[in-house]
Amino acid sequence: MADSDAIEISGEMNEWSRVAASGNTSSAKFCPVCANHIYHYNPGNPQHLMLKPSTLADTSDINPTIHLWVCEKQDWVQIPEGVMTYETQP
Repeated sequence: MADSDAIEISGEMNEWSRVAASGNTSSAKFCPVCANHIYHYNPGNPQHLMLKPSTLADTSDINPTIHLWVCEKQDWVQIPEGVMTYETQP
């Protein structure tokens, strides 16, 4: 998760939205050419972006402090001690 003020994104993006099980709207921005998701966000809280780091050219500066949807993680994923976790979407 990152603050939108801390991120600079350039280029055209498409968007989709759906109503989540919580009743909140979940939206995603994605590349109109390859359809890779760049980030997800809640339109009611647009300053918090859930980045998809596989789309970043350099991830060496990323130090995750929050893990979402841990109820659906693969068994082999190791979450470091001391980070905040949420079973689903907070």
